[in-house]
Amino acid sequence: MFKMIYKTSFLYYVLAFMLLFKCIDFDMLHALRLSLLMNYLRSPRIEYKIVLFDYLVHLNPKDDILWFKLAQNERLWGDYSNAISAYKNAILLNPREKSYQDALSYCYQLQRNNLRK
Repeated sequence: MFKMIYKTSFLYYVLAFMLLFKCIDFDMLHALRLSLLMNYLRSPRIEYKIVLFDYLVHLNPKDDILWFKLAQNERLWGDYSNAISAYKNAILLNPREKSYQDALSYCYQLQRNNLRK
């Protein structure tokens, strides 16, 4: 695990150096960072997927599917308040999708059950 973190942080230092000295532009930096984060999709760890979808949502805030995926992973992680706000954003972008509304009501139910414990 340490070797992976060390290699990743070293790569970010190299990218920052290249950006500082105008070797790459911001679009290329986002593409490289996104390619690194796409490995998180294959990971069984939910927190990695939250990081990935949070980054993707910031890149494209008008995509309701990304908001829905972020909300699903937040719900699985147990952070119901963030999941509810992400579900609401997905519903605002696509109010005709019934599965978003069903998932939001299920998340409210899970939050209520969690508060009762």
